[in-house]
Amino acid sequence: MGQMFQACAYDIKLKTCCVTYAGKFHEECYSFCPATLSMHLLLRLKPWRIMWGGNHVGVFDNLVYFTREEDIIGLSTYLHYSGIEKGWKNIRIDEYRYKIKMMEEHSTQWKKFCVREQAMNYFNGKEMRSAKYEGYLLNHTKNLAVNLSDYHKRSKYLDDDNNEIVIDPIPALTETGEGTPLALFDGFSTDTTEKLAWTWCGDMLQIVDVLPDGYQIIDCCFAPFKERAKYCYTMYGVNKNGYVIKDSSGNLFEAAVWTSFGSERKEEVYNVKLEANSDTYRDKMIKMSHKTQMYTAELKGRKEARAEMEGVVAEKDQAITELTQDLAQKDQDLAQKDQDLAQTKQALAQKDQALAQKDQALAQKDINTVLNSNRAGIPIETIANITGLTPEEVINIIENK
Repeated sequence: MGQMFQACAYDIKLKTCCVTYAGKFHEECYSFCPATLSMHLLLRLKPWRIMWGGNHVGVFDNLVYFTREEDIIGLSTYLHYSGIEKGWKNIRIDEYRYKIKMMEEHSTQWKKFCVREQAMNYFNGKEMRSAKYEGYLLNHTKNLAVNLSDYHKRSKYLDDDNNEIVIDPIPALTETGEGTPLALFDGFSTDTTEKLAWTWCGDMLQIVDVLPDGYQIIDCCFAPFKERAKYCYTMYGVNKNGYVIKDSSGNLFEAAVWTSFGSERKEEVYNVKLEANSDTYRDKMIKMSHKTQMYTAELKGRKEARAEMEGVVAEKDQAITELTQDLAQKDQDLAQKDQDLAQTKQALAQKDQALAQKDQALAQKDINTVLNSNRAGIPIETIANITGLTPEEVINIIENK
């Protein structure tokens, strides 16, 4: 199934949040997706903390990477205790107890709202819509900024229907982990700043028209290899050797691939070349060539990486299944303990009833002893010593016989 995401904008002071379903990262991280449009609309209204939250935070030991209080509070907008506990099979529960307690305290306090429909209408309604890449995406936490126009220019590409789209910077910068590498699985342009992925998670962001003083504009780009290469080919064509050109100066398009899934890029730089005798541009009609050694687009390493990644996902799914089964067994054990406790309580109640009856019998015996002793002319003080009652209690029994 893979990791599923929620796009979250939250205001800790006001206890308000907008949580929008964002599906799988590589399917819903683009400029036209409802979750992206929702975040853009909100950030153009006021500053928000943004977290593109995945459910893998709640399994294994991923929670250890979240150390800031504002991030733990952000996780409470979409994660719940029951979803976290499944991951506690091989880690020390006490180490994370304070985080879980904090999430529990805040999860029920949020006033949630949704702007999905408003955002879709704001960005051209039912037509081919896209977020507006004008102005600056500010990070108030780090005093950094992204020039949205420059980002769009360097990152945009063409989809299968030749629509101009882009991986939006907000999902990539604010995701909780393991999402951006999937969107760039087949490789990426060398302009891509993949190391920026998830470094703004939980930070206070805003979109403004004018860059304020004290903010540093950073280099930011997320451009998948094949799609960006197709865009450059459409815009600038190829050189005399068939290699795709990336700009009006005639520079060649360059791409990089992962050493292993989502870790870091290989040192080698690849160019893109059209196959001989091809008059249309399709994914299978390109091949990658090393600057010193020809190399086809169907990289063996890429296939191995995909197989490795699928294996990792399968292992995680299996682990989640086992953890779910363990949790079910724990629930069953707790139910048995509850049943045993109920039986114990019932037995104690029966004992209490027997003791009450015994006390009643003893009390009646004391009364009989007092009355018989009085008839026998035994003094009050002596009767009190015999029965263990006070003289006043003895007198009261005699007077109320």
